[in-house]
Amino acid sequence: MNKTAVCLLLSFGLSVAAAAPFTTPNSFTAGTQIKSAMMNENFQAIQTELRRLSFSAFIHTAAGGSYVSCIDNPLTNGDPNAIVNFSHRWTSVYYSSPFGIYYNGSKWCIFSEVTSQTIAAGTKFNVVVYK
Repeated sequence: MNKTAVCLLLSFGLSVAAAAPFTTPNSFTAGTQIKSAMMNENFQAIQTELRRLSFSAFIHTAAGGSYVSCIDNPLTNGDPNAIVNFSHRWTSVYYSSPFGIYYNGSKWCIFSEVTSQTIAAGTKFNVVVYK
């Protein structure tokens, strides 16, 4: 698995953990004996939860000329409840300002938090959408 995929999955995992708490059926404390059946129940619960989750990933390319770049993708358009994570995909342009994301009423938009810093045309972002 390449580094981009690992970063996307870690980012996705952190957002899912924050959005939907998950607990295993069994917890263990130091010094107690663990039965394999209890561990198997935990693994089964985790496997079931992973199958329930639905997420997709894609690359967004900015049109440029503004400090905002709105994502035009069927996975996110018209869905204010989607959980959208993104990261800047390194190209030859380095941005010193942090980026943020917001929903504008119809699309999710990535923006430079320093409004005087425009996002160059062709700038790429890794995007993960959780539904």
